[in-house]
Amino acid sequence: MLSLLSSQRSPRGNARLQGLMITVWISLCFLGTSGQGSSPEVTARAGETVTLPAPVTTNIFTVSWYRGTTPCDTQTIFTYNPSTFSLANGPQHTGREVALSDGSLQIIGVRTSDTGAYTVSMALNYGSIPQRTTQLRVYGTEPSPATPATSSAGTEPSPATPATTSSCWQVALVVALGVMLGAAVIIAGVIVYYKRLLDKKLVQNDQITWENTRQGNIGQPANEKLGADSTYTELNYGDQATYEQLNRPRNYA
Repeated sequence: MLSLLSSQRSPRGNARLQGLMITVWISLCFLGTSGQGSSPEVTARAGETVTLPAPVTTNIFTVSWYRGTTPCDTQTIFTYNPSTFSLANGPQHTGREVALSDGSLQIIGVRTSDTGAYTVSMALNYGSIPQRTTQLRVYGTEPSPATPATSSAGTEPSPATPATTSSCWQVALVVALGVMLGAAVIIAGVIVYYKRLLDKKLVQNDQITWENTRQGNIGQPANEKLGADSTYTELNYGDQATYEQLNRPRNYA
């Protein structure tokens, strides 16, 4: 093109035209470089999943994403090598950032606190490219966590007791009732046993007192032979009188 113009104009005019074209070419190169270094902006609503694209998606050796505009170790989100699938998370990784195979950064469930600058630094297989910063704008309010349903009276229902806790309480209650029932049976058996002994002792004392009274030996030691006759001691007072009448020696003379 320059040769065509130079053939139609004077040498002085050609020099001016060439100078003008060189100036335009330099300006275009400068504008193109400035456009490459500008910060793209991504806008998302709170709770959505957004992707911050990488400037290059092929021939990636390593890609590192940083929080902020200054790449440094303390601002590292992750460093990813797509060829070996090796991933190293940094201090700024919150568990919601995902490294995509094309070098992009994906943030799951963005929050308003995620608003800010994100810088990517890439090393390619054939060289490197300048780092690029992307501005993320998050608007809206974050969804509040689900609250438990309230009852018709306006009070929150009590939380359900875990099945394991309920089973433990039931087992403990059954064991306690079993222990109490066993103790009650033992105590009742002891009471009945000692009551029988006491009743037997009272009956024997009444019989001995009655025999001593009959023989006029009040205040004397109890008749030891009285308890020997089992048939006699098992009779009531009326039966004892009958028994004595039948066994009284008779004088037939």
